[in-house]
Amino acid sequence: MSEARGKGFKELIRVDTALQRFFQTLGEPSRPTEQVPTLDALGRILASDVKSSIDIPPFDRAAMDGYAVTAEDTFGSSSTNPIILDIAGRADIGRETKARGGRGKAVTIVTGAPIPPDTDAVAMLEYTRRPKESTVEVMKPVAPGDNVSKKGEDVQKDSTILRKGTLLRPQDIGILAGIGCTTVKVVRPPIVGVLSTGDELIQIGDNLEPGKIHDINRPVALSLIREIGCTPMDLGICRDDRQAITSALKDGLSKTDVLIVSAGTSVGERDIVPSTVNSLGSPGVIVHGVAIRPAVPTGLAVVNGKPIVLLPGFPVAAMVAFDTFVKPLLNRILGSEATPVPRVKARMLRRAPSHGGLRTFVRVKVSREGEEYVAEPLRTSGAGIISSMVKADGLLIIPEEKEGVEAGEVVEITLLRPIK
Repeated sequence: MSEARGKGFKELIRVDTALQRFFQTLGEPSRPTEQVPTLDALGRILASDVKSSIDIPPFDRAAMDGYAVTAEDTFGSSSTNPIILDIAGRADIGRETKARGGRGKAVTIVTGAPIPPDTDAVAMLEYTRRPKESTVEVMKPVAPGDNVSKKGEDVQKDSTILRKGTLLRPQDIGILAGIGCTTVKVVRPPIVGVLSTGDELIQIGDNLEPGKIHDINRPVALSLIREIGCTPMDLGICRDDRQAITSALKDGLSKTDVLIVSAGTSVGERDIVPSTVNSLGSPGVIVHGVAIRPAVPTGLAVVNGKPIVLLPGFPVAAMVAFDTFVKPLLNRILGSEATPVPRVKARMLRRAPSHGGLRTFVRVKVSREGEEYVAEPLRTSGAGIISSMVKADGLLIIPEEKEGVEAGEVVEITLLRPIK
């Protein structure tokens, strides 16, 4: 079958339409939640908004080393006409300040220490002199609030600091720690099972016998699932036998929230996965054959409320289908936005053809020439060439309605790895 033309398929469904049908059939996903320690919450999805129970900082504090003063005392001061103030004590970090200020007084203070009563600014150490221990000369005026970090300046009590659906990053863990939050309510990640089919497949580490190949798609899919923040379940390899596939699918559906099946998804004589899925429950396969290259034989199914994605057997096609269909599905289940993907603008060094009506994914090398990035399609780029994904720096995605990209055209490249 020519994947480019979708030979053997009744129709090829556009990507957006396929996803719409898939999600409409599934309905709103159920999102079980769990409470986890804040320090274990990195990479998890918040299940509810988080409000702060305190102000950060919880008190007015010095933003500079120097002297806490009444700002009005310093008005008109200069290096040639300093204002002389009496030292009324010292304010340190980590303890309550006993010293009090007031007109004509200054309190020695360090960064982070609470602002003493009856003071409203900090004169920076650099603009002061200590002619003797009991007094300080201020050589630059300060206004009220200068060099003071106000109570609640960072976070205000009762304010929402993180929204439901947020993918927790290290900085988010930091703000949760800052408000003293010990546990957080997160979405329980779905269990995503991955089953490979094919008489030719063997496990990693098994001896390569004639006609056999190591399974690539399953390890890749399991890694991608883990990268998204879901729980992968390895369902192994199943031979091309209807009874064996039926048993494996039933087992997978009983153990997982989402099921991914690799290979056996096209329209050939041995492609029995779609019809087997249809035999398991309603409504079965709702999309079979998508206007995407590579990955035309992708299938989307729902069996008794559980989503199943049928990935093509060729590794590159399987990766493209995963990115296009599985990622949006898992993000929807998690209730999160898609993780931002790094992209760059690049000038094409030579033409990249596409097939009208198909969303085309072109693997490219990206490099810098002077002040711009340039991109060149890889010459060896079949749907089964896994090394092309390793060698590529990014993907050029050509929309369905566009007939290729010309040399010299500036395009957006989705990066697969940092550009050397």
